[in-house]
Amino acid sequence: MNKPTKLFLWSSTCLVTWLSTGCQSSKALTASQPVPALIPAIKLPAQTSSINLEPQGVAPAPSPTASAPTASVELDLGSVRASALENNLNIQVELLSIDSAKATLEEARAISDPTLSATLNQRESNQPAAQEEIQGRQNTNTSASVGLNMPLGSGDSLDVRLPWARASTDATFGPQEFASAQLNVTYRSPLTRGRGVKNFERGIRIAQTELDLAVLSTRLSITNTLANAERAYWTWYAAGQAVAVAKERVRLAEDQIARAKRRVRAGASAELEVLRAKSGLSSAQEALLNADVNHRSAERALRAAIRRPDLPLGQQGGLTPNTLPDPSVQNLDRDTLVALAKSERAEIAQHQGRLSNLQERLEGAQDNERIAVDFVAGWGRSNISERGFEEAFRSINNGREWSLGFNASMPLGNLAAEAQTRSARLARLREIRSGASIMDQIEREVLDAADRYESAGERIKAAREELKVTEAALGGEQRQFEAGTVTSRQVLEAAEALAAAQNRMVSALTDLETARIDLAVACGGLLGRDAIDFGQND
Repeated sequence: MNKPTKLFLWSSTCLVTWLSTGCQSSKALTASQPVPALIPAIKLPAQTSSINLEPQGVAPAPSPTASAPTASVELDLGSVRASALENNLNIQVELLSIDSAKATLEEARAISDPTLSATLNQRESNQPAAQEEIQGRQNTNTSASVGLNMPLGSGDSLDVRLPWARASTDATFGPQEFASAQLNVTYRSPLTRGRGVKNFERGIRIAQTELDLAVLSTRLSITNTLANAERAYWTWYAAGQAVAVAKERVRLAEDQIARAKRRVRAGASAELEVLRAKSGLSSAQEALLNADVNHRSAERALRAAIRRPDLPLGQQGGLTPNTLPDPSVQNLDRDTLVALAKSERAEIAQHQGRLSNLQERLEGAQDNERIAVDFVAGWGRSNISERGFEEAFRSINNGREWSLGFNASMPLGNLAAEAQTRSARLARLREIRSGASIMDQIEREVLDAADRYESAGERIKAAREELKVTEAALGGEQRQFEAGTVTSRQVLEAAEALAAAQNRMVSALTDLETARIDLAVACGGLLGRDAIDFGQND
């Protein structure tokens, strides 16, 4: 076994030993009544790592052809999360949606605000009248009114108005000029349609639920943004390790060429062995080129996910992973995870919010089917004076009036209200049935993520054993080649098998990390490693 191969495998063993164990538990957003003010203030703590190294014995990724930063930028999951959260445009759009929902809620609450109104009119007429001596031919009328309408919070309303008028006429009989003043108070109460605090505040409750749904939508956007950023990080990490493995394979192929040439010069092998070794080098170089392309693509996807101004998409290279995979696997209690998901997933809270609003709209539609019957009570004072408005107002108690009555109205057939009720009832039924589907989907996602998590742990164990076997096989093939019992083809095939085992080891490690992310998202968490407590360590 040559020294570089030993060094590479020693670094893989150290990688497994150095990695931290356990998933830290942290408080995630819940599906309880969301607090909108918390969403814009979310700050993720930057993750610091005591491990700051390139995997030992693995060559760095090839230098890009484009210009690269002069200083290396170390990336860990903490900085990736923080950058993705800070620079994501979708989250900024969701925050604007929250502000819009807040404005809608304020508008709905304004239903209880009193309304002040005022009118001013001037009217002149010059036309013949049946009795000009009494009615007059030329008439001038100036009127004004000030009113205050006050909703009483249960559908009732109180309207207070103070109208006054000044009139002049050329009638022979009666006053030539006079002023009038009035004070009118009207109380209106619905007896059937729209009665009660529940009906009066329905719009406020709907607007509040819409605000909660906007917050939940923002939470989902944050969750998906963080999960996608973490996946991009691990994809980039795996692609970088694949480049390192491909470079090691190229180095082993070059060593085999040198080994074959020595045996040809010594007369122990035919020139064909050099040609076979060169063919293996071409295959290894092709694998390196493919790995380099994948690494560049993965790095570009990571840069797009974090959107840092100092890491533009046009640059390549200069990035160093500072968070390494954690190979520890823990026991999973599937029933506990499913119960956690059904209490924490934002989709369930969204379903409940939509169902609440649909129930409100159904009750409103049913209320609109009723005949509208209102009780109206009025009370007033008035007076007319030839001495002007002030005199009329001072003696306003001279004229008194009161009234009691009922108003009733209903569209003939009432078809629109009935159709609205049917539509609301069907929409609510559809949401109820979709809720059962959401529950089934969540349970399936949790169980699938748990299977991927445990499968990745088993793959890590298998990959460790495969690394040992392929390393020993490569050393054996190299010794047999020196003894002349095998050809370069067998040596290169053993090197290719070792590279495949190394890639499978990296894939198993990063798949375990993405399985943690998937499981955290399925359970309603925000962060891959730190979202939930999986249970006891193995």
